[in-house]
Amino acid sequence: PFWLLLLLVPHPALPSYGQLVGTGVVALCGTVIGTSIFLVARQSAGRNPNAIAKIDATQAGYTAFSLAGEVIFLGGMLPGMLGVIGLALVLGGLAAYAASAH
Repeated sequence: PFWLLLLLVPHPALPSYGQLVGTGVVALCGTVIGTSIFLVARQSAGRNPNAIAKIDATQAGYTAFSLAGEVIFLGGMLPGMLGVIGLALVLGGLAAYAASAH
């Protein structure tokens, strides 16, 4: 019954070409390539906690690069105050780890 009821709801417009390209780029780069590299790196780290921490810290930096790529290449919006605080916490943790590693 839910799906039949859903058929009565007006359908949204089809996505634009730019939205499809953006989705494709994110799916290819972020999911396929990024996840593959991350999993290979984690596997090569074995049980070394220092190496695992380095890999995880690098993965945390992915958030900032994803945001910058979206804003620069796809015309995305900058995050609000809560998003900026979250990004600052992630980058602050990454910087603290990098400082303690030397």
